[in-house]
Amino acid sequence: MPGALTIVPRVTDKHGERFARKWREMQTGEMRSEAFGKADVMEWPDGEELTPAQERFQAIEDEILDRTFDAAMPAIAEAFVIAARAILVRERRRNE
Repeated sequence: MPGALTIVPRVTDKHGERFARKWREMQTGEMRSEAFGKADVMEWPDGEELTPAQERFQAIEDEILDRTFDAAMPAIAEAFVIAARAILVRERRRNE
């Protein structure tokens, strides 16, 4: 049937891991810093040019975000697998 969906027979942990890795890769730059800023755990040091305090802020921010993403990755992968399995089973049944 033209235009039919092709769906994997089973969503695996590998699918979830690939999703989580790509999701993390996309969380960079401005988006990452904006999310960190909204948490309001540190205030950006004043200064026109990059100061030692601003460099320290960035290093701390990077370390916090890296550890956060490392801790979240397994949960993101698992959540993806659970959601994809449930939704794709539903969609297969819809096409029967």
